[in-house]
Amino acid sequence: MLDRNIEVMQQHPLDGSRILVLPLVALGDLTIFLHLAWRLSASGAQLTISSDALFPARGYFPWLNVLPHLDVPISQLAAQYDLVIASYERFYLHGNWSHGCKGLKNVALVTAKKISRSSGLLERKLLVNDNSFEGATCAFCKNTKAGLSMVKWVDHYVEEVFKIDKFPIQPILSGVPEGPRGGNFVLIFPTTPEPRKNFWLLGFRMIARSLSRRGWRVEFACMSSEQARLRTALPGFPVKTSANLKELIEYVGAAEWVISNDSGGGHLASLMNKSTITITRRSDDFVWRPGFNVNNTVIHPYIKFKVLGRYIWRPFVPVWQALKVIGFPVSRGSAL
Repeated sequence: MLDRNIEVMQQHPLDGSRILVLPLVALGDLTIFLHLAWRLSASGAQLTISSDALFPARGYFPWLNVLPHLDVPISQLAAQYDLVIASYERFYLHGNWSHGCKGLKNVALVTAKKISRSSGLLERKLLVNDNSFEGATCAFCKNTKAGLSMVKWVDHYVEEVFKIDKFPIQPILSGVPEGPRGGNFVLIFPTTPEPRKNFWLLGFRMIARSLSRRGWRVEFACMSSEQARLRTALPGFPVKTSANLKELIEYVGAAEWVISNDSGGGHLASLMNKSTITITRRSDDFVWRPGFNVNNTVIHPYIKFKVLGRYIWRPFVPVWQALKVIGFPVSRGSAL
């Protein structure tokens, strides 16, 4: 009887509760909210996430209940779940956060960046089944100079606010078809929705040609609206698109290396435990680098400067570092 009482006492306050996560739409942000939901599941809670993008790939997340976009007021969702964790940008800055929402005690708003103190949101106390949690509405990142990735900042949030110090036993993704061990496939995501983040297409083409000469099979991935332009800019290499996230996950699953700008493709690959290379003008410890595993390399320019308010950085990126890190395919290298 004593042992049973101790076991009950050690149950987490969120054990058995129903938690709804409402993420941002962008792929990079979605991976961060996925990690958040995964970490919360270690409490014994039942996790649900609402995402049109994730819904086709729901079979790869057996621990998670995935729903399409819920086009209902957040007040209605708060009545259906014990805890709602929602994107600050989506539901406060760009959503319908009415005066009545201030009374929703079981709703936490989170963001990667910053919540204005003038909003009054930072003083909100979270109440979940009579359990109170301090600081649940906040920005994940507390200090951009601390050197932590956004993944680590989410870990910090879960551990500090909800006191969850365990990781789930089940992997975040499971059942994804993998490429052959020692394969020779490199996948490159050469664009993002923000052109200022993008490295030169010519630079990616140079990397692809050099890798091809070393024995790697190189392909490019992009949005369908970009395919025609990129096929012209990247002759000699397949340029492919995916109809949905399920197809993209399976495509990334076949790769041994993924190269990208600071983009959702790199975050997804890292989430899938792939080796990644990110080309960016920022430092090698910038917050939004892929951080779901230890095999993530950041390549940045040796120097950069501003001219008329714009950064000049692309000519100074040491692209040879990508070749040095990736090296030769296992099959090719063993024969040399």
